[in-house]
Amino acid sequence: LGCVEFGSDALLENSASHALHTALGFEETQRVVFFRKPL
Repeated sequence: LGCVEFGSDALLENSASHALHTALGFEETQRVVFFRKPL
């Protein structure tokens, strides 16, 4: 069957990368915030 889509990511504050992805035809699907807690 093969691949049907390609994924990529960018940091939230990297607006230049967002613009590039949009120009290349990528569609934003979600925004993620990661959390951590020292043990």
